[in-house]
Amino acid sequence: MADWLRVEIMNGLMGLLALRLENAPAADTITKTADIWEKALGPRVSVEQLDAPRIAAGFQRIFSLVRKWPAPIQVIELMPPRPRLKELPHILTAEQRAENKKRLQELSRTISGD
Repeated sequence: MADWLRVEIMNGLMGLLALRLENAPAADTITKTADIWEKALGPRVSVEQLDAPRIAAGFQRIFSLVRKWPAPIQVIELMPPRPRLKELPHILTAEQRAENKKRLQELSRTISGD
């Protein structure tokens, strides 16, 4: 797994440990706990710049909501969605339109067997 993911998870878990929640794992097992959380979060995140802030926000939100040690899914559900990427307008030039029209005509002839 990526180092950034491990760092975000460890920061979150250390925050949860500091809350001294019911059913919290022992401090000496936090590394193993982080392994499990990595397996749970790993498939849902992949880009540090987009996902690290989401993970941090998920942990931040859960700090004020729980009395017992949470499962990874509880943090996942509190993570905000990824920000939408700006869509660039796709404007074809007259030359590109003519080329595309030519390709379509060639494909049409190929399909019809002409």
